[in-house]
Amino acid sequence: MVASSRWANSRVYLLACTVYWGIFLFGYDTGVAGGVITTTAFKTAFNLTHASTAEVNNVSSNVVAVLQGGAFFGALGSAPASNAIGRKWTLLSFALVFLIGAALQTAAGSGTKGLNMIYVGRVIAGLGVGGISAVSPAYVSECAPKHVRGRITGLFQIWVACGVLVSYFVNYGISIHITSGPRVWRIPFGIQFIPAGIMAIGVIFCRESPRYLARAGKVEEALINLAWYRSTTIDDIETRQEMAEIEATILEETEARAGLGWKEAFFGPGNFIRFVIAIVIFMLQQFCGQNSISYYAPTIFKSIGYVGTTPALLASGVYGVVKVVATSIFIFFFVEKFGRKWSLFYGALTMGVLFYIVGAIFKTHPPVVNTTGYVAPASRAMAGLIYLYCVAYSFGWGPLPWVYVSDIFPNRTRHYGLAVASASQWLFNFTISKVTPFMETGLGYKLFITFATINILGMATFAYLIPETKGKSLEEMDILFGSISVADRMRDIQKAEQMVDNQAQVRPGHEHGSGDEKMAAEMEEKVCIICTCRALMDIAEFHAEVYRYVALIPYGKVTSYGHIAKLIGMPSHSRHVGQALKFLAPDAGVPWQRVISSAGTISSRGPGTNGAARQRVALEAEGVEVTNGRTGEFRVNLAEFGWFPDSIPADIDEAETGET
Repeated sequence: MVASSRWANSRVYLLACTVYWGIFLFGYDTGVAGGVITTTAFKTAFNLTHASTAEVNNVSSNVVAVLQGGAFFGALGSAPASNAIGRKWTLLSFALVFLIGAALQTAAGSGTKGLNMIYVGRVIAGLGVGGISAVSPAYVSECAPKHVRGRITGLFQIWVACGVLVSYFVNYGISIHITSGPRVWRIPFGIQFIPAGIMAIGVIFCRESPRYLARAGKVEEALINLAWYRSTTIDDIETRQEMAEIEATILEETEARAGLGWKEAFFGPGNFIRFVIAIVIFMLQQFCGQNSISYYAPTIFKSIGYVGTTPALLASGVYGVVKVVATSIFIFFFVEKFGRKWSLFYGALTMGVLFYIVGAIFKTHPPVVNTTGYVAPASRAMAGLIYLYCVAYSFGWGPLPWVYVSDIFPNRTRHYGLAVASASQWLFNFTISKVTPFMETGLGYKLFITFATINILGMATFAYLIPETKGKSLEEMDILFGSISVADRMRDIQKAEQMVDNQAQVRPGHEHGSGDEKMAAEMEEKVCIICTCRALMDIAEFHAEVYRYVALIPYGKVTSYGHIAKLIGMPSHSRHVGQALKFLAPDAGVPWQRVISSAGTISSRGPGTNGAARQRVALEAEGVEVTNGRTGEFRVNLAEFGWFPDSIPADIDEAETGET
């Protein structure tokens, strides 16, 4: 039984909420250490009470940064593991590694020996969380449908923010109720067992990624899992179309790139630029200033005037609340509306402006050290601006780098792409966490000016240059990045159809095995291709039906995707009408420009690039009036130019529809 549309993606959300407990660890583990190292009990236990500022900064940065160092290698190691045993079992393996590291941190005592034990534990925990951070977004992205993939993948950042928030308030609670003894670090480090255990148990009951299974040649199992994640059956046309698109992509890659190994992953057509984008986007994310605040929030808030451990921790906790709320609002309501590119662009501009203002206030109204707990108005203003900065970050550069990088890589190289992206994130993460204490004590107001400049000159410029990926399937990314053309993709589908016709005439030997064992083996290997091509045949028939009805639209008139679907007899498949037109060859002679959205807007679903602009030109050439909407989109008056017959007469002459 097919689930209702309201619950169609519930299993993908459940998958995300299961594996993202590991991402909760990502946030918690990075946030908790920054608070623990500021406590008097920790400094006393590890002989830092009378140490110099440089020595304290060194220990503080080591406790925070060694986790990122381990995570770098964990992220790199995730690629071969994920490729060999799949997303599911790789996640479980890294969860167990993390639990070993958490045990060492929790068991550590005081003194030099205990500090070394914390270092080792955090390195091992870093290996685990690094692998989890690389595999989780790939796993979820591969299972999510494209129209909600940004939202579901973006849950990654919500879980990170929740982990950071919990770490802040755990530290705040410890600072109030426990002021001495090893419990000051054992309780915060011990809490890590809870999310790690939930993820390790939960992932056992999750199903493997359909795209990984298809890549591994297990097409029947891939189709079953895809239908399960879509809450449909294996005979559902939308599910079969998605499966066919996955297999078409794999067939293209297998034919064009077989035997190229790791070189193909990095230097195959359209791949190198994707790796460059993945590395640069995470480099900029780490140097935007947010992680410096997250890791050393108590120290940062002390620097702007929140004197004392408890006020600084409370201010940090408020920062965590703002981050969770803002990230949740963006992911659930705006990520699929605003898209990736422009959210990153305007987010970077806003962040830069706010940090310039913070730096200016810091320079003109230096924080006043006051042991009475009084916080000056200038310090409150700076805290408020930092909270607004957090909102801007959460509406762009917080969640979207993970969403964008999960979008852009093809099936065959996604595990490499996510591993390199995650490893670069942890490498730059390590760098910024190591240098922040020294920057905070050495730069003062210039710290905020430096980050503001990076936000505007680096991040905004980068965001302006990258392509938009919103609303595109993972398989369409090859077209977007130039790995293959739309026409070539259609030819591959037609080739797959022909393969079915050819294979239908072949039998592997005589009835009693008289013969051709080699042919039998080849046929067995191609079972997955035949299964997929059956779905491709249905899709090709659907596309042909769409093109036939579009050709009937009169010259100078327009109709909607939904109406074409209704005429075909499949009213719930308007989205696939648009997809059929995207696969249309530009020179096919089908008047694709006459199909627009039911709201009267031009939605760029035609073949090739710059679809909206070309569609407007084509319609105006037919005498259709196209205007600019209030939000910049092109719009057609359907009352004047619309064509919405209830049915098509059987004897209609297509020649009467006018020029095409």
